[in-house]
Amino acid sequence: MSYNMDVKTLDVRIIKGVGGLYTVVSEAGLYRARARGLFRKEKITPLPGDLCRMAVVDEPTKSGYLTDILPRRSELARPRAANVDLVVVVAAAARPDVNHDMLNRLLVNIECAGLPLMIALNKTDLADRAFTERFLADYGRAGYPVCPTSVPERRGVDTLKALMAGKFCVVAGPSGAGKSSLLSAAFPGLALKTGEVSEKIGRGRHTTRHTELFDTGRGFVADTPGFTRTAFAGIRRGELAGCFPEFAPFTGVCRFADCAHVSEPDCAVKAEIGAGVPRERYECYKRFYQELTE
Repeated sequence: MSYNMDVKTLDVRIIKGVGGLYTVVSEAGLYRARARGLFRKEKITPLPGDLCRMAVVDEPTKSGYLTDILPRRSELARPRAANVDLVVVVAAAARPDVNHDMLNRLLVNIECAGLPLMIALNKTDLADRAFTERFLADYGRAGYPVCPTSVPERRGVDTLKALMAGKFCVVAGPSGAGKSSLLSAAFPGLALKTGEVSEKIGRGRHTTRHTELFDTGRGFVADTPGFTRTAFAGIRRGELAGCFPEFAPFTGVCRFADCAHVSEPDCAVKAEIGAGVPRERYECYKRFYQELTE
């Protein structure tokens, strides 16, 4: 397929995509673009965070079409994003209470993608101290940096902001965890929509509908839609144990080299439950393993 060499081309980054129309940012400002038909033919889906080349069709209306997607450094399947440097997983300490099943599903997907991550335990002003300390101990034992945060008290907000500086960060988590509120506290100029937790169902109402990147001045941050359930993104049963970092010190000393850490005798991972392996995390592992088996 040939192109008019006189057409103006730009290097751009996708910051939002809805219904096949992409909002992109370049040194020349914001543009709207559609993808080449060849992308659909080759089953390539442009993602938020993608670095692309764009042909400008009409400068006055800032419109064009994407001609190439540059090689991705990384790709996250859920939520969908490319070239991510850090994933910040936001979990609410209260209102709603932490759903460990949902949280660990998200952590497994990020581990499978091989991306750096950290956890922001939000709304700590609403939780008792014992719960917060137990959460920090359990997920810290798994090797995850955990930052306790509270928007009303501005606890951890500046720490989180410093950790995100100079990076493309995806902020993900269940509905009602306070992702948008936390981002707005860290970066007041973003003016993100925020919502309240439904008293009737005990879950947050979705305020973010699409993954969208925002320029923080020292990097980009993506606010993502909340969820109430997430599936595994192409993870095989045999890969699951590798997505639980706290298992790593013990997996080589089980009786069986191919130990699944579920029903086998003399399993070193099971022997560490409640010590080196947090019980809540192990129970999630067993459920996930059974799900992937079925």
